[in-house]
Amino acid sequence: TWNAAYAEPTTVSISGGKVSSKDYVAILNRVANGAGGGYSIEITDNAIIDGATAAIKEVDDASPVFQDINGGTFIVHTYDDLKKYLEAGVNVVMGESITTTDHADTTDRIVIDSKASTLDLNGKTLDVTATGSEQTLIKIMGTESNRGSLTLKDSKSGGTIDMNGDKPYIFFTSKYSLLTIESGTYNSKGCIISG
Repeated sequence: TWNAAYAEPTTVSISGGKVSSKDYVAILNRVANGAGGGYSIEITDNAIIDGATAAIKEVDDASPVFQDINGGTFIVHTYDDLKKYLEAGVNVVMGESITTTDHADTTDRIVIDSKASTLDLNGKTLDVTATGSEQTLIKIMGTESNRGSLTLKDSKSGGTIDMNGDKPYIFFTSKYSLLTIESGTYNSKGCIISG
């Protein structure tokens, strides 16, 4: 899908159906330099977004398009999209197995802060090798009035998270957080859950 914005304000709202690309991005936000006219994209409700290289991509990173992601399901194929959409508080489904061999704690850690996210491993494997002094894959946090939560499941079979490194954690649960594991396999050379 190619979304272009030029001189006039434009909004694209996707609340259902499936937007998919087998070889590229599902939604390409293309804003001509200096010509963006208040372009925005809204993802809500039952929309399914599936892009092979990214769900949503900005052509002009210097002038990003406003994105309002308040729902929908994102089928992810990269670690960047996995992180982005879990942090956005939506339903995330792994579209393929993902391996990352240089997981830097401060920049690559997934932080679910006062959001409610769901991850379906979908029979796939997330294989992470952590580096750095604090090796945590996912941190869940919130406030007394707005708790952060993550629900994990494997709708098929064989879905696994493997965490490698020097005593790494898969999940770190802070104050006002909720972690629910319904199914899936979780392996770590350190700790599965810490808090």
